[in-house]
Amino acid sequence: MHIHRHQLQDLRSVGLAQGHGDLAYYASASPRGLCEGRLREKPQAKKPQVSVWKVVSEFMDDPQKSRHVVFASKAIQQAKDCVYWDGEALREILERLYFAAQRMREGGHQGVTRATFFVKYVNLRGFRAHISNTQATKYREDYVAMHNGKEILGRMHVTIGARHNEAGCMSVHFEYCPDCERIIIVRCGKHGRTYH
Repeated sequence: MHIHRHQLQDLRSVGLAQGHGDLAYYASASPRGLCEGRLREKPQAKKPQVSVWKVVSEFMDDPQKSRHVVFASKAIQQAKDCVYWDGEALREILERLYFAAQRMREGGHQGVTRATFFVKYVNLRGFRAHISNTQATKYREDYVAMHNGKEILGRMHVTIGARHNEAGCMSVHFEYCPDCERIIIVRCGKHGRTYH
């Protein structure tokens, strides 16, 4: 079916007359939709409400939260460089890690597996207790950071979004340090290398 320019202009006029302002509207692809004048909003690209770095810096600026969850310097730089679009999703994860760190300091994680603690009690969606052997050996540098002079391997992690797309995916890798009783975030940014 061919749409003439004047028909398209008429459809735009209908959209404006119906109070749709200057939003981009278009007719249904079916001939029936054109005849009935049904209009649908054109999909818009996702735009960040807040950046990853803004979320991380606000979290670190809170003295209560930063007492329980610490970012390794490597993770801070990754957060600054991260282009992931949904900082609010990261904020939720950090809040849950803050809650988890408080419970772990009280011993609330003892007697249960990491998976049970983080999934059932903390409700941390997308949680994984381990990284692959390939990640831990071949790509180890992607998942380690220094904290208080010790190398920390971030085995526990959460991946947000679709893999291997910097704007649509990021990961947070962390470990609990029993010495300082804090969760140490060793990676906070684009997804690290893996066997995929």
